[in-house]
Amino acid sequence: MKKKRGKRKDTNETHVRSGRNSLKCHSVVLQRVNPPTEIKIPPPREIYARLSKTILGQEKALKSLSVAVYQHLCRERIFKICGKCPQKSNVLLVGPSGCGKTLIGQALSSLVPNPFVFVNAAGLVEQGYRGGMHVESIVEMLIKTVEGNSKLAEFGIVFIDEIDKLCDIEHHYSTIGVQKGLLSLIDSAIFNYELGGEEFDRKQLRTKNLLFVFAGTFNSLCSEPTAEDLIKYGFIPELAYRMGNIIEMEPFKQDLFAPLVRKMVKEYVAYMDINHSSVNVYSEIINSILLGDEKCHKSGGRAVAPLINRFFEDKLFEI
Repeated sequence: MKKKRGKRKDTNETHVRSGRNSLKCHSVVLQRVNPPTEIKIPPPREIYARLSKTILGQEKALKSLSVAVYQHLCRERIFKICGKCPQKSNVLLVGPSGCGKTLIGQALSSLVPNPFVFVNAAGLVEQGYRGGMHVESIVEMLIKTVEGNSKLAEFGIVFIDEIDKLCDIEHHYSTIGVQKGLLSLIDSAIFNYELGGEEFDRKQLRTKNLLFVFAGTFNSLCSEPTAEDLIKYGFIPELAYRMGNIIEMEPFKQDLFAPLVRKMVKEYVAYMDINHSSVNVYSEIINSILLGDEKCHKSGGRAVAPLINRFFEDKLFEI
């Protein structure tokens, strides 16, 4: 005897199945969260101090981001007490290549107590397209970090890197579709999902309280950009106006090469016997190479790791 199914309501809800199909993830980082009895909210100064251990420079940007993250963590506590919370303000990090945007996302994933998902926008495709990850899959990954507990996922943080890739004129129609998909996530959408593929164990996640942190290079964007500038760049107006907190990051300064090189050279102590004097010598050699290479100046902090890897490759091989 077949079970009768009730009529499906005519809503704009999106259905996400969890655990049935494996996802092809594109630069995705998940932070699994266990249900805590009481979450300790780190104050902005603590968030800033911990971010500064990973990201060199960027004092003004890190300060603004620390306050934004703190406000989001407080929103969850306010919601638990009052049943409602202050309106959120999603963040957009704007800065040149190599200034530390991606590092910020990676640092936040281990810093915040809330569920966290890191996604590269270059791998997102519109629903119905193949060869990438659909926007709805972000919700599925967030749910997996809390093992299906929608209450814990409701105040999660979604970090989307290289968001400027969604303004690609050559693939205008497909990228606009992704932008509209993100818009539905940012707004008060309700997503249905099924744990372990069990069709009658359906749960819901409301996405209106998720904090979105976007990051992108935006090469031709002017200083102190506004929502109008983002629209001219290629964002749909609805999405541009939902990036309310635009934080500018400075180019990677040359005087930061030396401390970054020294920090990364020290990490090779785990692989080979390096004393204090050797760290100083190696650091000076690598730093002089960086300062004399124009290509490294354009790449910013990203130029350091590949150069150090090549420098120590032969030495490690001879161990």
